[in-house]
Amino acid sequence: MELAWKIRIRRMVEKWNGLLADVTPSREGFAVESVREDRESH
Repeated sequence: MELAWKIRIRRMVEKWNGLLADVTPSREGFAVESVREDRESH
């Protein structure tokens, strides 16, 4: 049972790694602007 669980986790991690490899990083300063806009909108 434990071996099957480890294999399943490994496959899920590989799938996520593949998905994340295709994602482009956000531009410089995006997070700062996004948080600021969110704070000011409330």
